[in-house]
Amino acid sequence: MPTLYDPSLLVNQPPATATPSAAGGASAMGGMQAFLFAAQAVGQAYGQYEQTQAQKAIERVRRRIIASRAQEAEARIRQRGNKAVGAQRAAMAAQGIRLDTGSALDVQQETKAISELDALTIKNNALREAFGYGVSTDYAASMSSAKSVDSLLSGGLQAYNAYKTGGY
Repeated sequence: MPTLYDPSLLVNQPPATATPSAAGGASAMGGMQAFLFAAQAVGQAYGQYEQTQAQKAIERVRRRIIASRAQEAEARIRQRGNKAVGAQRAAMAAQGIRLDTGSALDVQQETKAISELDALTIKNNALREAFGYGVSTDYAASMSSAKSVDSLLSGGLQAYNAYKTGGY
């Protein structure tokens, strides 16, 4: 005997394969959430990387500025030393003292040595300052790298958990 009710004859009924199951919907939701967690982790890690690169670029510029200022200061110190030696030579020559021997030569050499020591002190201080910036930037870069790895790991774990639990 034929049945009076045939569900395949209904016009608005979706095909049987298109009906989402509760488990399939949860799985899709978990997959989407997992993808979002992973994308967020990658985005954070990339942001940390970009921040590190920017800090390194700033540090390179600072080092160039410090080196440039130090070179200018060194040149000024040496120029002052040369002027001082010139003034000493003029004063000694005016008194009739021989300039290339004895005490007169010693005074000139000492003035040049003090001038050179001052110039090297300026250079050394600039190198120390640049080194300090380098160390702080290297430390910041290390911390940023650690944060990037942490972002990737925690994002990966969140993504895995979301995928395994179906987004719940």
